[in-house]
Amino acid sequence: MVISENDKTRTIVIGHKNPDTDSVVSAVSYADFKKLHGTENIYPASAGAFSAKTIFLFDKFKVKLPEILKDVSPKISDIMDSNPVFIKNNDVLLTAVDLVKKHRLYRLPVLNKTGNFIGMISLFELINKLFIGNIDSQDPTYSIMSRKVSTSINLAAKTLNAEMILSFNDNSIETLHIFVAAMSLNRFKEHILKENKPGEIAVVTADRDDIQLLSAKLGIRLMIITSPSPVSKEVIKTAKENKVSILQTNFDSGSSIRRLKFSSPVEYAIQKNTLTFNPMDKLSDIKDIVNSSHEESFAVINNKNKLKGIFKINDIESFNRTKLILVDHNSLDQAVDGAQDVQITEIIDHHNLHYPYTVYPITVLNDIVGSTSTLIAEKYKNTGIRLSGDIAGILMGGVITDTLNLKSPTSTKRDKYILEWLETIANKNASDLSIELFNIGSTIAVESTRKVLISDKKNYSENKYKFSLSQVEEASFDNFYSKYNQLLNELNSIIKKEKLDLFGLLITNISTENSILLINGKRQILDKLPYKELKPNLYDLPKILSRKKQLLPELLNIIAKL
Repeated sequence: MVISENDKTRTIVIGHKNPDTDSVVSAVSYADFKKLHGTENIYPASAGAFSAKTIFLFDKFKVKLPEILKDVSPKISDIMDSNPVFIKNNDVLLTAVDLVKKHRLYRLPVLNKTGNFIGMISLFELINKLFIGNIDSQDPTYSIMSRKVSTSINLAAKTLNAEMILSFNDNSIETLHIFVAAMSLNRFKEHILKENKPGEIAVVTADRDDIQLLSAKLGIRLMIITSPSPVSKEVIKTAKENKVSILQTNFDSGSSIRRLKFSSPVEYAIQKNTLTFNPMDKLSDIKDIVNSSHEESFAVINNKNKLKGIFKINDIESFNRTKLILVDHNSLDQAVDGAQDVQITEIIDHHNLHYPYTVYPITVLNDIVGSTSTLIAEKYKNTGIRLSGDIAGILMGGVITDTLNLKSPTSTKRDKYILEWLETIANKNASDLSIELFNIGSTIAVESTRKVLISDKKNYSENKYKFSLSQVEEASFDNFYSKYNQLLNELNSIIKKEKLDLFGLLITNISTENSILLINGKRQILDKLPYKELKPNLYDLPKILSRKKQLLPELLNIIAKL
């Protein structure tokens, strides 16, 4: 989501799917009103693409169109830490332990050298391997009490903060048997060679020249000297001849052994079969999966296996960032996808009621006017909040397009009065603006048949019937008749695909203030229509301009009697 991704909470003001001009204007102007009223982190959005009229109107008054937001479902990207702490697979276990401790984490994502996600490393898994595991296990990293460790000369040096006196094949990962030189020279020699080959031995010793020289002569793999005293030239010469690597550290023997155990590379403790998610996964889809898992935190990766974030189980339960204000509709059937998954805090509308169920009380303004833009303009006027000329201009356009410049039967005196008030602020004549808006190119002429049918499509359900209605305004019916067959075929296709009982397109002639209706569906509904049929599936609706106030009530009345 582009809308303020980093905000802890945000409120989105949004209209219905397939938005008309009034819907978009209402979202933008009400977000402006709320900001001026002191609401923070509030943004307008549109649930669909803009019509030519809407684009013209916003461009004319130099108002920025809102972001198109087709889904507000909370996603993993909303809750994840997008700058997660991670570790590379060639880092040592000690680094993992330090990171876990520093950042108070339980699990760390692990990346390979190319930055791809390869698994997780778990604090509990480390504890199990290093402290609780079987001492006799063949796994070299299985227990801290084991005398074995898998590491390289370089990793051992890194873990011990050691100076590298001599090194041979220092990047090779090998399993070494660790011995501490705390016994007599003869016993030491007998002890370390009893079951082990010199090339598999790491000796930890202090400033004992005899042990150092013997270790060099035997050709052990690694000598770790826990003393700041200089190493003799003879020891270095012999070690070099026998390819014995020598590290010198300031840690004592006990600390060196403990740290050496943590010098194994992280890849030896990776959980590879771990749950991962995509940033765009919906929380509602993954909630049960996460809750049934024994894991506490989860990596978020993209389709290229790159780490994008990490989240915890508790993040899902505590998430409550997105809130919605619905304008120009009050039904979830018409709302942006995901509206049912977030908190709806307010509704401003002028349509019939289909309120969604809400957990919390909400603010509702649903009044009998011709346009939602009227209700929002009245809020500015009645509260004294400053209304700018540009916002007043788009509010005029919202009222004009939704009331057909006050000619629609849905128009009221309040629409007329508010339009007159807006004229003075926008410094624009409403009649002139209406001519400009209604002269915008024909939707039927320039758009695909599908877009004509769905661009202003409203969905309804009554009893067992599911139906939809669309409306377009045209300067004449000529463009419709030229595409009559194509539109009817596409209408039938949508009915079949969406399993509708009825679908109608109301084509309104602004010039003559008449409409025709292209409709198909259940025969028992069509037979009850009180309109003259002009040709198959096309009816004459003289003096009918409003889908909401004239056509919809007639259809609901027919359905109610079936």
